[in-house]
Amino acid sequence: MIHRLHKWQLFMGLFACCALSTAGVRAARAAEVEVQLSSRETYVGAPLILQIAVTDVTDFAPPEVPAIDGCRVRAAGAPRPMTQIIISNGRRSERQSVTMRYRITPLRAGSFQVPPLELRVDGRRVETEALRFVASKSETGDLLFVEIEGKKKKVFVGQPLDLSLKIWLKPYRDKNFQVTLSEGDMWQMLSRQSSWGAFAERLQELAQNNQRPAGQSVLRDDGQGNEREYYLYEIQATIYPTRPGRISADDVQLVVDYPTALGKSRSLLDDFFEDSPFGNNSPLSRMMNDDFFGPSFGNRLSVTASRPIVGEVQLDSTIIVPVPTQGRPADYRGAVGRYQIVTHATPTTVDAGDPITLDIGIAGSGPMELVQAPPLAAMPELTADFKVTDDSLAGFVQNDSKVFSTTIRPLREGIASIPPISFSYFDPDSETFETVRSDPISITVHPADTLAFESIVGNSRRTEGDAAEGPDGGQRGEPDFTNHQASDVLISQTPPVPRPWWLLWGVVPPLLWFAAVAVRLRSWFASRLSGLRSAYGQSCRAIARAKEGRELVDAVTQYVARRTRTPCESPSRALGALRRRGWAELANEAEAFLHSVQRSGLVANFSEDNTTASDWRGKARHLIDQMEHAFQAGRRLRVRAPRGGKAKAAVRQVAPRVWGGLLAVLLAASGSYSGAEEAAAPIPAAAETSPTLTLTPSQRETLLAEAGEIYERAMRLAQSDAAEATELFGRAAAKYRLLVDSGIHNAPLYINLGNAYLQGDELGRAIASYERALQFSPHNRQATNNLQFAESLVSGEFSPSATAASTAEVGWPSVQTIMHRLWRANAAVRNVVGHSMVQWTLVLSSVLFWGLLVARTCGIPFPLWRLATVPMILLVCASASAVLTSSDPTLRCDGVLVADQVQLYAADGTQFAEVASVETAQGQRVAILASRGNWTQIRTPAGHVGWIPGDEVQRYRG
Repeated sequence: MIHRLHKWQLFMGLFACCALSTAGVRAARAAEVEVQLSSRETYVGAPLILQIAVTDVTDFAPPEVPAIDGCRVRAAGAPRPMTQIIISNGRRSERQSVTMRYRITPLRAGSFQVPPLELRVDGRRVETEALRFVASKSETGDLLFVEIEGKKKKVFVGQPLDLSLKIWLKPYRDKNFQVTLSEGDMWQMLSRQSSWGAFAERLQELAQNNQRPAGQSVLRDDGQGNEREYYLYEIQATIYPTRPGRISADDVQLVVDYPTALGKSRSLLDDFFEDSPFGNNSPLSRMMNDDFFGPSFGNRLSVTASRPIVGEVQLDSTIIVPVPTQGRPADYRGAVGRYQIVTHATPTTVDAGDPITLDIGIAGSGPMELVQAPPLAAMPELTADFKVTDDSLAGFVQNDSKVFSTTIRPLREGIASIPPISFSYFDPDSETFETVRSDPISITVHPADTLAFESIVGNSRRTEGDAAEGPDGGQRGEPDFTNHQASDVLISQTPPVPRPWWLLWGVVPPLLWFAAVAVRLRSWFASRLSGLRSAYGQSCRAIARAKEGRELVDAVTQYVARRTRTPCESPSRALGALRRRGWAELANEAEAFLHSVQRSGLVANFSEDNTTASDWRGKARHLIDQMEHAFQAGRRLRVRAPRGGKAKAAVRQVAPRVWGGLLAVLLAASGSYSGAEEAAAPIPAAAETSPTLTLTPSQRETLLAEAGEIYERAMRLAQSDAAEATELFGRAAAKYRLLVDSGIHNAPLYINLGNAYLQGDELGRAIASYERALQFSPHNRQATNNLQFAESLVSGEFSPSATAASTAEVGWPSVQTIMHRLWRANAAVRNVVGHSMVQWTLVLSSVLFWGLLVARTCGIPFPLWRLATVPMILLVCASASAVLTSSDPTLRCDGVLVADQVQLYAADGTQFAEVASVETAQGQRVAILASRGNWTQIRTPAGHVGWIPGDEVQRYRG
């Protein structure tokens, strides 16, 4: 025992030492930095690769590579991170590493040093060691000539210049094998270390098509006055000079691994064809001069030795001159070439201050990527009538044109057209500045909507409770754009939990009527539902009604059949069923009873002798009681069984609770259609997310005051300067939005935000804000009226006012059209009378109608239908409204479109097929199905399902 204990202690000690050593190694593991050069010796113009590898790192900062005198240093791509996952003994570990590469190109011969590099790795300073390398001049001689030739003697900055890269490469001739490499073989000698500059795009295009520059054999001076054969390769490119002077070739450098020796490389099939008719020395091979059979089945020639040569690029005398300043127009933005301009505006009929999308298309011969938009804010003929943004426009290039899009707002009514938009450019052919203009666009500008001013109730501010309960909010349905500035705007609220109490009053009365009917007709039900009684009860009832001895025998036989669940056509089968269950004594008693009945001659009617009949009925009842006791005892034994019995007992105990829970769930689910205010019960989308901005109480008060001041100023300017007012409403909305982002969620704040959005032409965001306000205060009169007004402004294919019209067909209307009309009518009625009125109508009519039915069922005489007709009609109408409300697709929506035009795609990308296009989509309600990256899948009320960019829809519920 002691020996075993010592072994166990020794084993545990060794295990602890191993664990501690492993933990120590892991704890001691730190980031490692490794620096290396691809080579310590190179040629002038041939780049080296400096590689820095950092392993076991979690946080690092790339080093600043210092300049090296006589060398050009460039990054060779972005840092490449790599994660290595190691699973050992069931434990998972990760190692993070980062590799950085730099290209160092020596520009002269000599010795160079890469100085120590300083890195910040995991919070500590790491310095690498210095590296040295040498560069020698490669004697190119007459082997390689490189020249860049321009097609013009003089070009202006920004003017396209066609360049031609010409490469003369002397073919290699091997005297031993008497072989001259072809132009294709010589092209393969170009090193991957070559840099092509502006010609790289053309080479990449050829490579994608499995092509390469074709070489042709030409004669050229070798620099010593002798003409030699060269392969000439030409590559074309177009550049747009950005500065005056001469064209630069600093980014073009060709490195060729020029062959110095050839050798044979043995083919894998050489042994197989050695003795064949196609072998190296076969007659067919000699006859064909090895042009086909030799290279295919014998040894091949390959380059066995080479040396790098670097071509010095020669430039022609093309001069780049700057664009003149004399006569330059004020709106000139650097365009060189010849251009045309067109404009397009939508919509062309607006109210003063409403946005107009102005698209500007510019087409020309210059570099479209460099073309800038005309300075619209500097055009007095445009700014005199329109509000124009000062932001620079970012366009997109399509073929030989570039399109810019912006928004302008008419300052007042009566403006008849958008003036021509001018675009100035410099024509390099005539060396003069030119200006082109677009055609004017006719528009119609109506007066600005002044409803906002008519809807302001005085100058005082009302609290949320006043807006929710007080009648001073104006007439029902009239919007009120008064914003809230009280201190309660900065206090967050909790959305109320919907309690469909009214549904119980609609469900309980009919249940009471059913109960009254059941009590009144209990004897009728009892006579027709005898099959629902237990076997014991049915047998006892049959014994009590028996008039013959045969009926007593049948009662006992049927009892055994029901309890054993076996068919018993005769008493003998019933006795057999009892014996099979192991109840021999009980079977003997039953057999004795049955035989005694038959021996006593009681098979006939014994109703005349009441004493005899009562005795035999008592004996039969006693026998039934004994069998029932036996069956109950057997059932208890099965309940005590170790396996199935316990499960069944548990099920029997839990079943009532389960059924009760299911009933409660069904009742709760049936109350889900409790109206629009209960459909908004889930927590608002904005309230689910954590605050994205942290503000102090004083900062919140300042933001609220500034937003209110800007909003008031915008209200005062709305009639005189609609465009300026719209911009101010947008600024006020941005400040209210900051308060929401700081974590404040309540009805008054969302009403303020919705008012600013609505008058700032952000219809979709306004609807979303009003919906969120109603989620915090379902009966808020101001939010309800403003939401109804905002929804009345929605137009388009799937808007509530246009859906039915878009689905109408010639002839009988479709079911969808009828349902849309019913939904619209129901929504209109509920908006007029109010959701609470519909609920109370349902409750009172249900109580009155079913109460009258209960009273009449209980036997109270009165004219039922004369009194119950009106409650019945009200109950049917209120119930129909509740059903229509629960099935209304707009109430199942949880998002609203905030873009003017929306295209639905089959998947999350514009490269997929377009499913549908929604014109004037602003404010359309949709159901948000899924999100993937920056894309969101939606379903419109009309049933269209597709993907749109995530910033084109805003969720307001869920």
